[in-house]
Amino acid sequence: PLPALAPALAEAPEARLPGVEATVAGAPWTSTAHDISFDVVDADGGRIRIMADASSGLLTTAVTAGRSYRLVGVVGQRASRKDALDGYRLWLRDGRDISPIAAPRGSTAPAATTVPATPIVRAIPMLEATVTLEGVVTAPATLLDATGRRVVVQDASAAIEVLLPVGAAAPAVGQRIRLAGVVTRAYGAPRLRATSITAGGAAMLPDPVGLIGQPGAALEWRLARLTGAVVAVSRLGSRWRAEVLAGSQRILVDGLPGSAAPSTALVAGRTATVTGVVRRPYPGAADQRWSLVPREPGDLGLAAVAGTNRTRS
Repeated sequence: PLPALAPALAEAPEARLPGVEATVAGAPWTSTAHDISFDVVDADGGRIRIMADASSGLLTTAVTAGRSYRLVGVVGQRASRKDALDGYRLWLRDGRDISPIAAPRGSTAPAATTVPATPIVRAIPMLEATVTLEGVVTAPATLLDATGRRVVVQDASAAIEVLLPVGAAAPAVGQRIRLAGVVTRAYGAPRLRATSITAGGAAMLPDPVGLIGQPGAALEWRLARLTGAVVAVSRLGSRWRAEVLAGSQRILVDGLPGSAAPSTALVAGRTATVTGVVRRPYPGAADQRWSLVPREPGDLGLAAVAGTNRTRS
């Protein structure tokens, strides 16, 4: 991102990606098209209009009036009249473009919590305990169901599914978050029923674990990657399933509607690379193998056909 202050938010940086540190001047509002808007004031008193359209997934709860943030976005313009050099605004792309700034010394803003985060691997067996976790979002709220409240969070030790509080803005993949909540189980899998969520800045996604055999509880909800020959692909209503060889073992790939990944992205007899999160089978499922769940179309890729230089992904 480019450094930018209000006077620089003009024609020159249009369509570029600047960042600004500023304070939210008032409560955000929502348009009939579900875009959100709010104004911020930078250190020099310059006022900037910040906007985000519905596809960003941001809600009016993403920022708080009076709080300071570093905001990154694309400069756009809606001029007041033809050829007028005004109406510039900064368009946020998703939650990773919003990073809270610590309150300055002497500020009356509430101090940040000092409660240490519990490593996820230690929190998982602490059923019904209230814990604080920190990690990076690895699977979006659109993947696991239609509620928009379930994400997957991973730290250096393990991963867990998180049920977000009602009305909370869903964090984007790659965003670091801090959570407080109660450890529970859902369909046998560990889940944090969050009571609060604090969004941090963008973070590097953890490197996927390479699967060389059947996944299990040690990798539950973790980001993993599999490369092997596609044995079979079948559709199950709005879902699909595939089997990919890892050595001599068939690893189950479970394509959910929320991933928007088409079954046609995998072709029997071709070598594929699949990235996703590891999920346990439902207790009553006929097939009790653990599966790899791709998160988006980009998680599926086919190796080039012999004799060509083309790769499908």
